[in-house]
Amino acid sequence: TLIASALFQVLNDSSIAALLQSLVEEEGKGIYFRKREQFVEENEIELTWGTLCERARERKELAIGIVRGFNGEIEMNPDKNASVVLEKGDQVVVFADAL
Repeated sequence: TLIASALFQVLNDSSIAALLQSLVEEEGKGIYFRKREQFVEENEIELTWGTLCERARERKELAIGIVRGFNGEIEMNPDKNASVVLEKGDQVVVFADAL
């Protein structure tokens, strides 16, 4: 599921291919969990998955899913037009460099 999500995003945006290439390199990127506050603006309740992905790209990351803080459920690669509400404790799953 993880690989399929990433490949789907590459098909939609070829600039992400270099990011995925780095995953197979020894010194490449990894999978990390980022706090919701890094993607949600103050007083913002709802956004689309596409907007969240764009915010990740601005950070040179690739958003691939959400981990729900209340039950640990993982949502992988929702539709880019899908409405997303990130609650306190939720995390965004990304391919990225370590911080």
